[in-house]
Amino acid sequence: MLSILQRKTSTILMLLLAGGFGMLVIELVWMGHTRGVQLIAIITAVVGTLLALVGAFARGRARPVVAGLLAALALVGLFGTFEHAEARAENANRRPPFGANTNNNGNAVSTSGEQQQQPPQDQNRAQGQGQGQRGFPGGFPGRGNQPPLLSPLSLSGLAIIGTVVLLGTCRENAMADESATTLRSVTAATK
Repeated sequence: MLSILQRKTSTILMLLLAGGFGMLVIELVWMGHTRGVQLIAIITAVVGTLLALVGAFARGRARPVVAGLLAALALVGLFGTFEHAEARAENANRRPPFGANTNNNGNAVSTSGEQQQQPPQDQNRAQGQGQGQRGFPGGFPGRGNQPPLLSPLSLSGLAIIGTVVLLGTCRENAMADESATTLRSVTAATK
């Protein structure tokens, strides 16, 4: 059993990575990350799933090609982190001044009992209509309307792990092929 695991380590790791990318697709869809530029994350995670599956069974020159594609895919996570940072900055600019009384949604409220005027989007959210940013009512759980800054890097991490696995096994496969060729030539020379 151990020898099978050792021989198939790269295949097993690539299948686990395919599962990781697949779970990322499910999470993004579940979170409502499906509008506009957000679709890039879903498409990238689907492509990552497919590349990991191809990489699990690829041999020879296909492995470094898949590794290169996964390395390029890692850049999308960096782009997503930049997008999340911009969204956080925009949300910070819309917050009430420090020390202002706010409700659970972060909207300014009056302490004198008067209803303060809210933008239409915030009025709908306060009345329970529609959904907050990214599909959650009122925003992200525990974060208000702040997108998680480092979440897109999970995509980059999975892609980089796949790249390392494939490139590492390319060298092993090349050395095994070279050893087999040398063994064949030695065997042929002794006959």
